[in-house]
Amino acid sequence: MFLLFYLLRNFRWMFLLALCTSVVSGLSNAALVALINQALGADGEQLASLGWKFLAMSVIVLLTRTLSSTLFMRMGQSAKAMLRMRTIDRIARASYLHLERQGA
Repeated sequence: MFLLFYLLRNFRWMFLLALCTSVVSGLSNAALVALINQALGADGEQLASLGWKFLAMSVIVLLTRTLSSTLFMRMGQSAKAMLRMRTIDRIARASYLHLERQGA
């Protein structure tokens, strides 16, 4: 729970952008499946326009999935770095005697 609040507090806009791009990617994926289903029952005259729509939707899916994955990965790496720094800081502030007792 702490991690979620940390992400929302420190990466609010990045989190919202990643969330929005994930939603757009999911919706685009569903539209791509619907487009394929539509192309299966289409006649020859409609296939050219459906092909261009398929190309556009494929590019949208690729871009939004890549962007959302990259943003979520960056936030995760930043959170891990924050947790490491917090642990290091706690160890550095602890007394040697306390560390010896905990480690034994």
